[in-house]
Amino acid sequence: MEGKGLGALVVMFMVVLGMVVEQTYAASTNFPRFPKCYLKCFILCNIPFPTIAKCAFLCLAKCIIRGTSPTTLDTHHHYCNLGCASSKCSAISTLHTPREEEVGNCVNSCSDICHRPSTLIGA
Repeated sequence: MEGKGLGALVVMFMVVLGMVVEQTYAASTNFPRFPKCYLKCFILCNIPFPTIAKCAFLCLAKCIIRGTSPTTLDTHHHYCNLGCASSKCSAISTLHTPREEEVGNCVNSCSDICHRPSTLIGA
């Protein structure tokens, strides 16, 4: 009897742990505030000297990395997102049309690409 109770407890613990890990991953791969962050940054960056490519990269970096990444896996994931976004998403904006929603969708697609284990390991 005691063995069955312990086994059930272990299974329950694993299920709860899996749910917590999945929610943590979902929170780290979605960038719900990205469009607002990017729009504000892009507009302010281009006010003094309009440099679209430079501002696009700086704002991608600011809005993707922005002080998160407490673990090595998160750090790799965020830097992978930045590399992917800088190559795929930085040319979407123009001086008068930042297209923050389109850039945000592009960044989210990079998040999906960068979550693949082989991408994070560098294979």
